[in-house]
Amino acid sequence: MPNSPKVVLAVAGATNWPKPNQSYERVITKFQFKEPDLSKFFNQILRGADSFDLYGFIQQGFAFSSTNSLQKIIDLFQSNKNISGIYCDYKIDNKQFYLDAFYAGIPPINTSLFINNKIRNNLEFTNTDDLFKNMFMQIVNQQFLLIHMADCLLIHD
Repeated sequence: MPNSPKVVLAVAGATNWPKPNQSYERVITKFQFKEPDLSKFFNQILRGADSFDLYGFIQQGFAFSSTNSLQKIIDLFQSNKNISGIYCDYKIDNKQFYLDAFYAGIPPINTSLFINNKIRNNLEFTNTDDLFKNMFMQIVNQQFLLIHMADCLLIHD
């Protein structure tokens, strides 16, 4: 991955998030305006003609909690070339949610997922209630390295 990777953020259901408000500059944001099928929208980003180094998928109503959230994610990807996916904690109404995807009894994870380019053709979002959890299991089942970033990088607005 180059020193300054090119990043795309796919934001579900957003109509008023014109810029991700991040210190990181090499980012393009694409919004879901008309496509009601979230899995179809995310798959269009994965299979699109434009190629990116990193792909970020963010659920409706979430935003970055600070201006350097995306940089932290990029730094973690760059710290180990074997990392294929990253997910992070989030806050809703000042309550932090710790997302350990492998803990029995966890509620469905529907917030965000960041993956690198090398695995994008191996994955497909499916139209289920647990869209992100399903994708996490695809990553794990294919033995790609998925990292939980125990840092509250997203906040529900």
